[in-house]
Amino acid sequence: MKVVVVTKSFSKGGSASGATGVVRALDAAGIEVIRCDAYADPKSLGVSLARFAERVFERVCFDAETHCVRLARPTFDLAMIYEQYRPDIVQLCDVSGNVIGFGDLDNVPCPVVHRMSDFWPYHGPGHYAVSPQDSSVLARWLFNRTVYRDAEFPDVVVAPSHWLAKMLDKSGMQIHVIRNVTPLPSSPTPAIAPGKAVRFGFISNKVLDSRKGFTRVNRCLESLAGRGYKVSLHAFGWIRGSQRPKIDGVDISWHGSFGRDELKRVYESFDILLCPSQLDNSPNVLCEAIAHGRPVIAQSGTGMDSYVTDSFGRLVDFAGSAESIEHFVSACEDVLENYISFSEQATRFAAEALSPVQIGVLYRELYESLLYRHLKASR
Repeated sequence: MKVVVVTKSFSKGGSASGATGVVRALDAAGIEVIRCDAYADPKSLGVSLARFAERVFERVCFDAETHCVRLARPTFDLAMIYEQYRPDIVQLCDVSGNVIGFGDLDNVPCPVVHRMSDFWPYHGPGHYAVSPQDSSVLARWLFNRTVYRDAEFPDVVVAPSHWLAKMLDKSGMQIHVIRNVTPLPSSPTPAIAPGKAVRFGFISNKVLDSRKGFTRVNRCLESLAGRGYKVSLHAFGWIRGSQRPKIDGVDISWHGSFGRDELKRVYESFDILLCPSQLDNSPNVLCEAIAHGRPVIAQSGTGMDSYVTDSFGRLVDFAGSAESIEHFVSACEDVLENYISFSEQATRFAAEALSPVQIGVLYRELYESLLYRHLKASR
């Protein structure tokens, strides 16, 4: 089986991890993979200038999370990709930034699968728009006329979580849930029960990114510190020195950003990962923490529901109410009392449910079912 994987980048941005994970899974399943990387593609001068102008316009007029205008042809022509490589399946990953033309989907003779990172483009021009109305009228108008029109769907959309699948559910869209691949550390550090001195971790590209919810942990940690625990928080990501908040009773260490070659050091620096984001599909940091044997306390009602089980973590609401704070404290006490078991169960879950081999089996099964239907329909 031959699969062409098309994405904006295999190296730049958070969604590149998702695309790279798909390739790892397909390799593990013995599938021949051809990569089409828009970021690395030697585009013509005209197309390169158009991509630059599009992005400047979107950032100036809207924000970094909006892709709504196309001034020139897409970076890749799907029909030409098919003619060049003759794949059995075309696998799309993050194709925002005009990597493809969605109007070209019908011109591809083989099945097309789109693995999602967020809501784009099926909820409009905003990557994290819960509904199209969350984007401005102008952005939607430009988007509908130059980038995407309703009902331009691939054969199957792959959602990495049941939450995203439910949010994306539209008439005519076929949705399949397959979790993200997570690299497994070669030598995970043995767990040590933290006792009353507990180190929490928080990781975000930008610490104060409103989507990631850093400020939602303040009262929860203050309450835990007020009950006799020695609480420290290790925050990783960019933040101005003048913006660094203080939390009563909590020792905060600011570590800045880090590279992928530093994952072991990062996850050894804390005992429990906090994920308070209200709008996350399947954060890379959550999966990495699990793989490194770190229990997780995450926001309920998000894509993290598909990754966090009671055997190694807790789902809570970081709303800040008295009831939610009590729930958080209780969750912390559960994790700390069963820390060694939780750590072991986390690494086991990553190895069994998030490994390239396991995810590769699921993609192969999906592709084989699509090819069978495609062959049957062509007869």
